[in-house]
Amino acid sequence: MGFNVQGIAINKKYETAQKLADKLGLGKIQKIDDKYFEEASSSMIDDNDIYITEVENGTIITLGIGFEMHEISINPFSEENKAILFMVGETSMAFAFEYLINGQSIRRVFNAEGENMVEEGEPLEIETKESDMTEVIFGLMETITGNSFYSIEPEHKSELYRQI
Repeated sequence: MGFNVQGIAINKKYETAQKLADKLGLGKIQKIDDKYFEEASSSMIDDNDIYITEVENGTIITLGIGFEMHEISINPFSEENKAILFMVGETSMAFAFEYLINGQSIRRVFNAEGENMVEEGEPLEIETKESDMTEVIFGLMETITGNSFYSIEPEHKSELYRQI
């Protein structure tokens, strides 16, 4: 069983989780508990759960499957430098990402079973070096946040929220 996770990574930390949720259009959220990254990156995130994990140079938000990724607002990140909306589905071999710089979509890909079904923008340098879509997405996350997805310790603090 591989990674099955979806979310957003941005190169900014927010004063409050609610300000971040407002930026993403997630509505009002309520903190449920302090958790660990191991749970925030698992394939078993409940439908409406929102995990917020602050890392070296940014924030990784992982979301339950109850969230429709195409409905997440990532355009408000124009004052930040970089963001990625991502979906890694190693079980179904479906992957997607949209990479933004200064609020502008630079690259958008939906890949199923090794074939790009949707492809907008020019291929990124990492795509020329890496054919594994998980590695492409996690590499972009590292570029954005300063942390490799793999380097975040399982016991790294994450906070669990739900929409109210």
